Amino acid sequence: MTEPIPFVGRDGQVETVRSWIDVSNWSPHERNARVCAIAGPGGVGKSRLYREALSRERTAALGYFEIEVQGHRHRETLELFEWFRIIAATTRESLPATERCLRWHDELLARADELDWTSPDGEDVSGVVRKIISAGLAAGRGVGLKVGVHEVDAAAEHIEAAFELLRRPTGLRRFLDSPGLRRFSRAPMRELADSFIADLEGLLLHPRRGGGSRLLLILDDFEWIDVGLGEFLHTWIMPRLQSALFQSVVLLVSRDRIRNVRGGIWQQSELGAELAARSLFLTPLTERDVLEYCAGLGLAEDVARQIYLESQGYPWLVEMVAEEANISGLPATAYKNFFSRTTRFMSDEQIEWFKALAFLDVINEDTIPRVLPAADAARVFRWFMDEPSIRDTEATRYVVWPFIRYRILRLQWLRSPTRFRELHAESACAWPLNPETQEPLRPGERDASR
Repeated sequence: MTEPIPFVGRDGQVETVRSWIDVSNWSPHERNARVCAIAGPGGVGKSRLYREALSRERTAALGYFEIEVQGHRHRETLELFEWFRIIAATTRESLPATERCLRWHDELLARADELDWTSPDGEDVSGVVRKIISAGLAAGRGVGLKVGVHEVDAAAEHIEAAFELLRRPTGLRRFLDSPGLRRFSRAPMRELADSFIADLEGLLLHPRRGGGSRLLLILDDFEWIDVGLGEFLHTWIMPRLQSALFQSVVLLVSRDRIRNVRGGIWQQSELGAELAARSLFLTPLTERDVLEYCAGLGLAEDVARQIYLESQGYPWLVEMVAEEANISGLPATAYKNFFSRTTRFMSDEQIEWFKALAFLDVINEDTIPRVLPAADAARVFRWFMDEPSIRDTEATRYVVWPFIRYRILRLQWLRSPTRFRELHAESACAWPLNPETQEPLRPGERDASR
């Protein structure tokens, strides 16, 4: 097959997403910015949905200037100002005020490198100072801003020492010897937010030929973006967009529901209520949808039902299985391809954790030692809690998504049936096995076996 999977089973969601950007249905009293969200597990078709609903031609016809940021491409980015470098590069338009803030940020870091940042106890805390500045905290009077939300990786006493050093007059003189830099260093977040909105006004209120007069900001893989940009977006950018002179739609696309992303700040505000009203959580395609897709390919109904059983309705799996499967099942190589795609953002250590955790019916600090006796159970659990790509975000306990879990279990059975059986027993795994071959049953077969 050379064509992508036909878009089936999502007509209602497409119309919902399109309604979010249709300004004709905005209330006269509505503020000038909307925030919306699409959530769902990896492979369920979130990106495909918004691209189908919000084609470039459609958004351009409605007067939108589009900025789309793909979080997975920048998954190592943790700092606020680095995200704005990415945004500035994505717009492909000049953002002079924002770029000036980025230069000031670089200047602060350069000046920090020139100073002897030694704590009162004689310990070098220059690295902590750099992290504080890069996280967007002020070098001057604003040093009391929160640090933890930006994940400054240092001990609390080092952060305290860094704050004291930043307050020293001798140190501050090296930072604050120009009026513009002085203003920025005392309120970097406010300055960055005001500058970004001013640049957008310049683009949208005086658009060049072919440009838009409204903003569509799409943040895909928001679970990655949230670490460095999420709180700034919520606290500084959204309020300014709501009162801006142009209309905006901000679309957050995440594997986890936005209320569950780090910090949970969205559900604790008025923005959270608005977000709840304009959110979709995608579930897999139904068996009927898959049969319709397969019929379009000319596949027999019995093969189509096997494809649904193997894919459990996840669109990218439906496509892969339809390409590679037949009535007897999926080729062994397909499980390796699935594994590689699912773990592509994990370290080697995390991959080993993942393979072991797939054997656990419930994952917590008490069960983890069954399959990872030498690992730090608390550290493994913290990682799993923050990994929505494999964690069932709808379950009442911490578990691996069943459709993912089956494929990881089957791949390990294919590699070594003996080792598979050992781990299955050691973990007290309840995933049922085929009584004849002792291989893990597929989710549909698993349900039928109960």
